[in-house]
Amino acid sequence: MLDLSLGFGLCICALLAALTLSRRPLAETDVNLAGWLVSYALFFVGWAGAARLPGGPGYALAALASSAIMLTPVFLWFYVRAAAGDRVRFRWPHFIPALINLALMIALALFARAENIGGAIAVTATRALAPLAFAPVALLSAVSVYPILAYKRAAPREADLKNALSDETALAFNWVRVWSATTIALNLALIVVSLASNAGGAPLEAITTIGATIIAAQILYVAYKGLHSGAIAKTDAPVSIAPPGASADGEPVRLEAFEAHMAGVKPFLKPDLTIGALADQLGWPREEVTRAVRVNDENFFDCINRYRVEEARRLIADPANADITLLSLAYDAGFGSKSTFNAAFRRRFGMSPSKFRAQALRANPLK
Repeated sequence: MLDLSLGFGLCICALLAALTLSRRPLAETDVNLAGWLVSYALFFVGWAGAARLPGGPGYALAALASSAIMLTPVFLWFYVRAAAGDRVRFRWPHFIPALINLALMIALALFARAENIGGAIAVTATRALAPLAFAPVALLSAVSVYPILAYKRAAPREADLKNALSDETALAFNWVRVWSATTIALNLALIVVSLASNAGGAPLEAITTIGATIIAAQILYVAYKGLHSGAIAKTDAPVSIAPPGASADGEPVRLEAFEAHMAGVKPFLKPDLTIGALADQLGWPREEVTRAVRVNDENFFDCINRYRVEEARRLIADPANADITLLSLAYDAGFGSKSTFNAAFRRRFGMSPSKFRAQALRANPLK
């Protein structure tokens, strides 16, 4: 079972890395995603070899695996930085923990009588040198800072997108936050396993099989999202916003004009409506549109989708549309995806669109 899990992980990493690098144009996020996948591929190669090969070759592959896994949080951080429009000027210092780990593994083999036992490193050195066995665990703990930083960077970037976009692109950083959170959890699990193996008595075969399966699932999720999300939109720099209900010079927000435009022109029917496009339609500065949006304590994404939900409710409740699918009506209301529509509808009305339709048609059947 372990061989199957490790082999599957290696194959999907290699395939997905090749698919990612074949994209044109090749974005910086694609390169970083491919680096993450290649790091995991090296990890699987090392893990599989260490679990099966005795002696020096197995130990060398175990050293490769433990060093490669330290690269994955780094490439996650690079990905988030690139997606957020931030540049990483000096990349090589971020690879130092993996290089130090490799050097430590060599030192353990030479001076601490470390050996590979089924994929786990056992140290039989004197008490003075035994603490060296915990150095790789300390390094893994250190690189766990990267997914924490990635998670923290993704949160404000998601807020920026929701203040500028109205389609599912505004949610592009949701999955990046999931990626960061699962990486933190996996690193913690690897730290626990490393400590347990150093202490002895851990059921390594079962633990490694479960771990390989979980990692493979994370890889599939991340690669799918990374390959299908496209380029994460870059928006203008956030504007400074006055409190809701007042403009920068204290004048009331032109809320009636805003609502009249939304009701008459219905710009929300365009799935990719942005705050810049809406500002151009109104002939207002973007800051004034933002203040009008914030009157109800909403961001642009939630405000526009509130109008779309109301439009969808009207269409769904109309008996003349009883034979039209809910998804078609959602698209007619300006939604760009089923998931965004369902989530917005449930949040607004506390029920699914299908349940709402059933109730509406019972109350007002087509005559």
